[in-house]
Amino acid sequence: MAIVATAATEQAFCPLHPAGSLYKQTLSARYLHLHPTPLTSSMQPPCRIDLPEMLRRASPADMLRVVIAGIATVAMLVALLLLMAAVAFPARAQQEIPTAPVAAPAAPAAEEPTPSPSGTPASAGAPGETIQVTGAAKVSVGITPITGPDGAGATSVLQADLRRSQLIEPVPAPAKYVATAQVSGSGLSGKLVDTATQRVLVNKSYAGTWREAVHQFADDITFATTGVPGFASSKIAFVSNSTGSKELYIMDIDGQNVRQLTSDNTISSGPAWSRDNSMLAYTSYKSGYPDVYIIRLASGQRSRVAYFPGINSGAAFSPDGTRLALTLSKDGNPELYIMSAAGGGNPVRLTRTRGAETSPSWSPTGDRIVYCSDDRGSPQLFITTTTAGGTPEKLTLNSTFTTEPDWSPDGRKITYTLRSGGVFQIGVYDVASRTSAQATTGGGQDSTWARDSRHVVYTNNGQVFLLDTVTRQSTLIRGDLKGCGEVAISK
Repeated sequence: MAIVATAATEQAFCPLHPAGSLYKQTLSARYLHLHPTPLTSSMQPPCRIDLPEMLRRASPADMLRVVIAGIATVAMLVALLLLMAAVAFPARAQQEIPTAPVAAPAAPAAEEPTPSPSGTPASAGAPGETIQVTGAAKVSVGITPITGPDGAGATSVLQADLRRSQLIEPVPAPAKYVATAQVSGSGLSGKLVDTATQRVLVNKSYAGTWREAVHQFADDITFATTGVPGFASSKIAFVSNSTGSKELYIMDIDGQNVRQLTSDNTISSGPAWSRDNSMLAYTSYKSGYPDVYIIRLASGQRSRVAYFPGINSGAAFSPDGTRLALTLSKDGNPELYIMSAAGGGNPVRLTRTRGAETSPSWSPTGDRIVYCSDDRGSPQLFITTTTAGGTPEKLTLNSTFTTEPDWSPDGRKITYTLRSGGVFQIGVYDVASRTSAQATTGGGQDSTWARDSRHVVYTNNGQVFLLDTVTRQSTLIRGDLKGCGEVAISK
């Protein structure tokens, strides 16, 4: 009998999703239940101590040893108290030094979006403005007004793209670096010059719409002047319930060009990009069961690649795009497997626990996977190899409830969702130092890295934000989009 796709079944088949604890009920059959151990004849009751009888039987030498031991114990306690006082007071003084508050995500009030005839959330207003961070470390790039049709709009988009990087401050020319461009019906021709040396750093033509071309030009400017990959041309995949069903969408990093990918009138969840950004893997209940599908964005072709009995969810592409890491319960328990992205074949099982393993994310080198498991109680993060038989390593993090890991493109950090004080927040784990820190204060989940390994996209209260993990400042990407979740940004 087919499973009716509802919000409850979605949580049941995404057992470690932070939205609820339904998995504790759904998967309780495979958990150990602790029972009190009955007292047997071999277990003797504790012996009774008769202090007067002990004193009566003690010799003078015994009494002297007891007195000496007592004096030594008192002296040790006094010394320990003095040491604790010496350590505690300086530490307390250090803790009282005031620290600067971390900015929380600000979600401006907006009207509920009205679905357009195509089902795409309507564009009721402009995307949210990016929070600007000034500082001497920023690179100044002179922007000459772009010429041609839509030149004014193209200039504005280019400036916003560069500011969003938090590394570049666009200024009027002249400057050390000067960018010039011309838009046309077929794209944009752009040039970036180092005025100090007159060296041409970028001289390129970009095909496509003028918006797409400007985003690509901004990425090339960012890389040429800072050495850091730009992410202005990245796209965000997300799930929205604006039509009444959870459907899959994509949009530009600045919130423009929202496009609906599915119209299945059911639950779609867990989108994940291939590394070349040509495909999206996701879970859908289109067949009545949780199966994994792949959409090829250029053609719109969709194929079902994992439809084993039970759960098929949480698919993530390997760096080379040939394999998927995902959660399957075909052998009775939700475990991690690796299979061909083309479908078919025999999946390789990576984990064997009594918990539920979910949310796999590959390291950039493709030899390790970080994932979530509740095998030891509450959900925690682990790293294992991508070959069968590896020994998982538990990460030491700043919360006892951590889910949804995502490995940064440079391999140095892992972002994740943590629970602190009953509120879900975004955390960042440093792989080299094995330290973690909370990056938000106003709530957040579903975080995923941009290609610069500095910014993450995440959701909070159904809206999509961009977080700078260095400054801890967040930007609401688009105020009129509501009911959004499970975001993924193209690399």
